[in-house]
Amino acid sequence: MPASSPDCTPVSTDSPSTPAAFDIFPNPNNIKEVRVTTNNEKAIEIALYDSTGKCLQQWQNIYSGDSLALHTLPTGTYYVTYIQGNTRMSRTLVVR
Repeated sequence: MPASSPDCTPVSTDSPSTPAAFDIFPNPNNIKEVRVTTNNEKAIEIALYDSTGKCLQQWQNIYSGDSLALHTLPTGTYYVTYIQGNTRMSRTLVVR
């Protein structure tokens, strides 16, 4: 008896959505300002955390290409988190 074949009927013909991309530069940073780049045209939220996980600052309505001022940050390692809906991504930021 031939083996039965699995049902390979597509459940959707929609193209998969493009995964979000997010970056910050320059990094490491000694000019106390970073630029945010995303592949998203919508506004996002950015949160800045220290190495203990404490939220230091949040920015609303940020778009790709916007700059964030970091003038009050002492030298150290921080975590910059991209937030949009249920999507969250973090990048490490080194301030010299």
